[in-house]
Amino acid sequence: MKRLFILVFVLISINANAQLTKKLQGDEYTLIDTVLITNGHGDDIPVVFTIYVQKDKWETYVAVTKFGGDKEGADMVGMAVSLMAQGHLKNGDSFEPFKKQIVTWTKDDIGFTCLYGMMGRDGLGNLGEVKEIVVYTPREMKKRVEVITPLPIND
Repeated sequence: MKRLFILVFVLISINANAQLTKKLQGDEYTLIDTVLITNGHGDDIPVVFTIYVQKDKWETYVAVTKFGGDKEGADMVGMAVSLMAQGHLKNGDSFEPFKKQIVTWTKDDIGFTCLYGMMGRDGLGNLGEVKEIVVYTPREMKKRVEVITPLPIND
C-alpha cells in the first residue's frame, strides 16, 4: 500500500503540468482532466476523465484529502479508479485503458464510481474489451456509522 501511495504521488507530480477544466452547472461540477495512466507494459497513456460531482461533495473531498487543489484531487480520482480496474483483470500486464472515462459521485454517497473501459486478457489469454464497475471511496470520506442502542425504559 505504501508503494501504491508513493507511485500515485509521483504520478500526480508528473501530471501537474496538464490542465484541468472545471465548470459549475447548478450545484454540480463537471471536471475534465487528462491523467497519465500506466498501462500493463509500463507505458504512460493520456486518459481523459470527465468527473460529475455535486459541488459540496467535491469541495469536501478536496478539503479533507488535502491534495492541494482541484487538479491533484482529480488526478487522484483518475489514478485510483484506473488501479482498481487494472486489479480486476486476471492478467494485469494486459491492461490497456480506453482514452476516455466518465466518473460520477454515487447518489448514495459511497464515493466515485466509474464504468471503466479497457482492453485486457482473461484467464485463458483471450484479449477482449472489458468494462468493470469500480467505486473509489476516499478513506477520509467514508461514512462513520454509529450504532445507538436504545436504553430500556423503566416503568
